[in-house]
Amino acid sequence: MAAGVTKMSRVVFERVTKHFGEVVAVDDLSLEVHDQEFLVLLGPSGCGKSTALRLVAGLEEPTAGTIVIGDRVVNNVEAKNRDLAMVFQDYALYPHMSVYDNLAFSLRMRRIPRQERQQRVLEAARILGLEELLRRKPAQLSGGQRQRVALGRSIVRQPSVFLMDEPLSNLDAKLRVQTRRELIKLHRRLQTTFIYVTHDQVEAMTMGERIAILCDGALQQLTTPREVYERPANLFVAAFIGSPAMNFFQAELEREADRLVARSDGVEFPLSPAQAQALAALPTRNVTIGVRPEHIGLGGELAKAGRAVLAVVVDMVESLGSEQHVTFSNGDSSIQARLDPSLALREGEKVLLMFAHEHLHFFDPETGLRVEDK
Repeated sequence: MAAGVTKMSRVVFERVTKHFGEVVAVDDLSLEVHDQEFLVLLGPSGCGKSTALRLVAGLEEPTAGTIVIGDRVVNNVEAKNRDLAMVFQDYALYPHMSVYDNLAFSLRMRRIPRQERQQRVLEAARILGLEELLRRKPAQLSGGQRQRVALGRSIVRQPSVFLMDEPLSNLDAKLRVQTRRELIKLHRRLQTTFIYVTHDQVEAMTMGERIAILCDGALQQLTTPREVYERPANLFVAAFIGSPAMNFFQAELEREADRLVARSDGVEFPLSPAQAQALAALPTRNVTIGVRPEHIGLGGELAKAGRAVLAVVVDMVESLGSEQHVTFSNGDSSIQARLDPSLALREGEKVLLMFAHEHLHFFDPETGLRVEDK
């Protein structure tokens, strides 16, 4: 790329749909990946995220809609001419070639001059810490090293967009954390657009500048990791994001004198004026209330005015060292809380749980959409 010339590397889906027979893999998807952004496509298996990535790569053709890379519509552009590099879950390295030759192979196929080819390979090796491994074969490398070679093979191409499909899935937990950090640093160094596919919400929350959450091929929410966590757009996002998952209560709205309250199986949820105003506009008297495990505490001294309290039984205690995940039973339903590890709880013990109204999430049970209270 000539000095002073900047590649425009935004990616736009304009009402993109992809059918495989009668199966709708991507459903009327519209979103824009900004130039030099790290965007994560997140969702469960079968949600359409990998298909969306393959549509950008040119490995699949859209049934309907338009895909734009930079300022160019690429629907009819071959994959090799889209100025992209893709990293798969399977490293797909050539086993008979050295690391150096694996890195240089695509450049050789494109007839890049030898001196420039060597320069690109050595630069990629330096960025990824592969200098000492260039003469080794893939069988002599660890899983993390092989993944870095796969990344290096993409870097040498100097693409305008990097596409990554579950690239860390084959690594153990420690290597996933390490490689995750390397990818974040790599993005900052290269200042290139990254589109990253994963089903792992920890990867999505820690790596993405924004997250696009998909379900059944449709976009559910597109925003920052913090916004996704603190203000999920609907019940699917609320349930999918967070570990342990958000707790849900089916409640009924009742008016008492000049105030609105929500009641559910023996617990009364006090509502702030903003929450009451938003819920009063619902066409139904029913509401789904969500509360995250870390926003649940034990009652007793904390059970003061403005707090919802529920009597429960300790069902299971899971100690994680820095915290404990506790499952409580309330009749036929279960509630999960993240509590301080210093709290001594025994299975079968009866306790009071407290829910603070400022951390409650409200959803329309008919549409599943968030009820905005601010």
